[in-house]
Amino acid sequence: MNRLTAIFVLSALFASTPIQAMAMGKVPPAPATTPAGAPERRGPTNVEPRAPHEPAAPHFSKFEARRIRHACVGHANERALRGADRSAYLSRCYFGRVSHRGLRHACQKEALAKGIDKAAQREFVRECVKERSHEKE
Repeated sequence: MNRLTAIFVLSALFASTPIQAMAMGKVPPAPATTPAGAPERRGPTNVEPRAPHEPAAPHFSKFEARRIRHACVGHANERALRGADRSAYLSRCYFGRVSHRGLRHACQKEALAKGIDKAAQREFVRECVKERSHEKE
């Protein structure tokens, strides 16, 4: 028991970082400080707020997300991808398809707002998505 106590005391005295020192009970944690009257922010602080005119990203049901994910996995299997190449392909495929569906959804809403008839809606959405995807690049 004496050796364990000695080791504990020595490790507390020679803790190399403030976190280790706090874990040993040597340094009290600093209190959270915020400007007077400002609420304490939690989460990422480098996120820019969305412009009010931007439409919110559409939320897909878990079934739609699963369908997209399984289609991407099928394509990766056809190409026999493994390891880092596979994971990179899957993320590009999934997020590419999700963003494409988001653009299509926004263009469909725009077509409805403009009152475009069903016969011309398909071509309008196709051209709208093409324009918006080129704007992003």
